[in-house]
Amino acid sequence: MAYSFKFQKLLELKENEKDQSFAEYQQSVSEFEKVAEKLYESMNQKETLEKIKKSSCRRE
Repeated sequence: MAYSFKFQKLLELKENEKDQSFAEYQQSVSEFEKVAEKLYESMNQKETLEKIKKSSCRRE
């Protein structure tokens, strides 16, 4: 026999809200990670270009 709560519908509603909030949180984290990776790559590229520029200035 399944255990039945007095406010079963309310519990289900709150569980659905929790699940939806968690899914939105996971999506936000995923989007943040993508943007952070892009920023990191851009900063790395900038650093590399600055090193190349600095080394080419020394040669002249």
